[in-house]
Amino acid sequence: MDEKWFSDAWVGRLKNLALFDRVEDELSWDIGADIAPKYIGDDLVLLLGLTDVRAEQMIQEEIMSGASLFHSLEKWNPRLHIGYRLTWVQCWGILLIAWDTTQIQKILAAIGDMVEVDDDVEEVRRVDRARVLIKTLWRPVIQHTVNVHIGGEVYIVHVVEENGYSTGTCNCRFRSALRSSEEIESDESDIGTPVPEMLCASEKEDEPKNEDVSKTDDAL
Repeated sequence: MDEKWFSDAWVGRLKNLALFDRVEDELSWDIGADIAPKYIGDDLVLLLGLTDVRAEQMIQEEIMSGASLFHSLEKWNPRLHIGYRLTWVQCWGILLIAWDTTQIQKILAAIGDMVEVDDDVEEVRRVDRARVLIKTLWRPVIQHTVNVHIGGEVYIVHVVEENGYSTGTCNCRFRSALRSSEEIESDESDIGTPVPEMLCASEKEDEPKNEDVSKTDDAL
């Protein structure tokens, strides 16, 4: 395929990572429907159809008012490095005592960094599962189990990546080569930091490695 279709394109770096999967709708209001944005990973969005003149206008508008969706624009080049990816995951089985963003971040720490939680979590509209946007180095499709130790009891939290199919119910019993597990220790109802234990030894090298770290004392 001819590289010309993207070699002259502009690339924007998103300010708000939570817009990665709806940037097309946002851009249609901001710069018009003739631009075709394509999320390519990290905070990068390929802006097909964006002219050099309009791009320069957007750069100046950002400098003057900071009102753009992107904190920078640049021409695509082969040196642009794609690091993490953004994806939504659902966490099933979080105890009410751990229902806050600090504890959810600890549960997800081995997988990646939490970007935001959806409104159902913030407004406690649903407490059977937490939907969380993360940035991660893990490959799709993530299916991860966290054993959370609280007060001498073990509680299982399943983390399932949304992949375009129905995620209305947890498919936690589905076994695959990508499935992994970890332990989170706690003392006196404090959730500690993760000490991962991969169930699938053959897949361990394919996932980002996590170092053992000391426990924290943040109370729930």
